[in-house]
Amino acid sequence: MTELLVRLCRVEEVSGGEPVAVNVESLPPLAVYNVDGEYFVTDNTCTHGSAMLTDGFQEDATIECPFHGGAFDIRTGAATVFPC
Repeated sequence: MTELLVRLCRVEEVSGGEPVAVNVESLPPLAVYNVDGEYFVTDNTCTHGSAMLTDGFQEDATIECPFHGGAFDIRTGAATVFPC
């Protein structure tokens, strides 16, 4: 298997509580998060609708969708609040 590394952004661009939207050709819209100095990347589109998660509210390791208030654990990607 070939490993592909893609530069998404600089770490200085991602402050805690402020996710950054990243668009890379041939990849889905991505969101980059800083959670207590650790960096995570998820799909930026909510599973419940076509909302951008980076337009939502980040609190600690949770990102809340701006449309219906559903939420995800940033560290695992697991849905934590209905309707996600």
